[in-house]
Amino acid sequence: MRQRFWRRLLDGYGKASANCPGESFCPSVRNLAELRELAASFTVSVGDTLGTWATSSQHFHEQHLNEQLRLLALFPKTSSEINASMTLSSMVMN
Repeated sequence: MRQRFWRRLLDGYGKASANCPGESFCPSVRNLAELRELAASFTVSVGDTLGTWATSSQHFHEQHLNEQLRLLALFPKTSSEINASMTLSSMVMN
């Protein structure tokens, strides 16, 4: 499940970055290893123009993950929206 997620991210990033070569916020990546490295190294300074966006985005994604974990605890049976191979540990682990 996690590998499929990363492949979808790589595909989406490739499509999104196709029209912005050379832009500072649009580095090119050739493969999954480079995308993972780019994601792990991503930082935004508080004074940066993207600082407010990054803080809001992080807050949203943390809340979304917490809600998904809460729903998983309440409804342990899989639904049509959740792949049967997904487990609590696969959602939390890197």
